[in-house]
Order: sequence, then C-alpha cells, then structure tokens
Amino acid sequence: LMASPQARGLFHKAICQSGGGHFSHTREHASRIAEVFIRHTGLGVAALEDAPIEVLLKAQLALLNEVDNQQDPHKLGTMAFQPVVDGTTLPSVPIEAIRRGSAQGIALIAGTTQEEWKLWTALDPKIQAMDDARLQRWAERMFGEDGHKLIAASGAASPYESYVEMQTLRAFREPTARLLDAQSAFAPVYAYRFDWRSPAAGGVFGSCHAIELGFVFGSHRLKGPDNFFGKGEVPDAINLNMMQAWTSFARSGAPLVDGSAWPQRKSDQPKHVVFGGGNAVASAIEDCARATAWRDLPDSRVGV
Repeated sequence: LMASPQARGLFHKAICQSGGGHFSHTREHASRIAEVFIRHTGLGVAALEDAPIEVLLKAQLALLNEVDNQQDPHKLGTMAFQPVVDGTTLPSVPIEAIRRGSAQGIALIAGTTQEEWKLWTALDPKIQAMDDARLQRWAERMFGEDGHKLIAASGAASPYESYVEMQTLRAFREPTARLLDAQSAFAPVYAYRFDWRSPAAGGVFGSCHAIELGFVFGSHRLKGPDNFFGKGEVPDAINLNMMQAWTSFARSGAPLVDGSAWPQRKSDQPKHVVFGGGNAVASAIEDCARATAWRDLPDSRVGV
C-alpha cells in the first residue's frame, strides 16, 4: 500500500509488523503461480469469477501443500502468494518505490520479534542439531562469499541459535531496518523489537514470529492461546503498553510508551523500543545499530 499510487490519500499512517518492502513477484512468475492454481480448481479461467469460495480455498491449500511438503515441483517458491509488480497497482518492488518517496508523509511504526525464525524450527530436532559445518554450508548457499562474515557477526551461543539469528535478520529485521531507513527521509518513523518469549512447549518457541499479535490485539488472554502467549501480570502489562502505543499512534501520529514519547528512529540515532525484554513489565529504549556485514548486503540477499 505504501508503494502503490492507487492507495495514495487513502491512509496517513502505517504499522508494519515483521515485514518489509522486499516482497514481490514479477508478472511472469505470478502467471506461473496462477496457472498452477487454476489447474487445482479444475475450472477454466472464465469460470473462476463464479467459483464457490470452497473451491478457491481448496486450490490454495493444494498449491501450498505442493510448495511446503512436495519439494515445490513447479518451482513456485516458499511464499507463492505475494504482491505482484504489475506496473499499475504496484509499479516496482515496494522498497524501491518507498525510497523514491511513494509514501511521503506517511508516519510509520515497524519492527520484528527477537527470534522470528523459531516459529518454523522450534519443533524440528534435525535443525536444532545443526553443527558448525552445516551452518557454514547453509550460509554459503544463502549468502555466497558473505556467509562467513555474517556467521562471524553472530553472537549466538550455538550453530542452531546462529542459524535462527541469521534467518531472522535476513527475512525480517534487515528488510524492516531498510524500510525504516527509506521512509525516515519522508516522514517520522518508529522502530520496535518484541522480546517476550512464549512459555509453550518448555519455551522452545522463544520470541518467535507472530508472538506479538496476541499482545497488540489483547487476544493473549483467550483460553487456549494463553498457553502460547503466557499468563499473568507481566503479559497483561506488555499488552497494555502495546495497545496504548498503537492506539496513540493511530490518534496523533506520535506513539506513547509507558505514557512517555516514543523516540523517532533516525539514521544517526537508531533507537527502538523493546517490548517484553527480560520478562520486564516496562518497555525499554535501546540502540538498534546493525552489523556492517548486514548493512552491506545487496537487497537481493534479504527478504523472503
């Protein structure tokens, strides 16, 4: 939306949670995905408009199952459904448009969780058993000659934790930082990191992808989900802090945290608010400077 000319004037603030501007498909790749999707519906193109929603959902699940569990036979990629650079609704990759000022005047909050990638690895003992050699091989495949620099920049305690940190940085934190940097030239921007760790399954999920959602919307107390988000005074206080920050930003464009002003993130003052750090009730303001090895990566190496 920040990159689409068709959305200009329809909103004046944005909050981006665990995302960035590096996500998109070309028209050609999107057409391949559409062809596979249509085959799964069993219908022709002309019949899609009147197809029952159940047929469309079943086709969507079938396509995603191929990608996730059948070695992606059509080479659609792990995130088959993404915005498409079509030249009209989305003229270019979002981060490129935002750097050119496509969202001028749109104040922005953006951030990530501390351990995003653990959502997909917490219950995978093979990945958790990763050794240094396997980590090195993965890093070389993913980042080429920069792989060893990124491993060296990691302060994690084990190869598995380094893998989680690097995947979190690659797919989420670095794209978010670049989004904030780009938009800071055109509007106030505010950065956050969410550190509260899920108590579920003995804590193996950590501060994983989506852990902050229950606290933003107050659904962390719901029976069932509360086992994932956590119960008690501290989760409730984090929830209150986040809801106050998000709603004060919506009202005025200047978010409040614990009743105080949330400092803008600037290139020479890279500050962010930490929610749930060290299981603390109060939020903290910390420096969020990035390692040079990550800042120097080309855009083609970050994002999903």
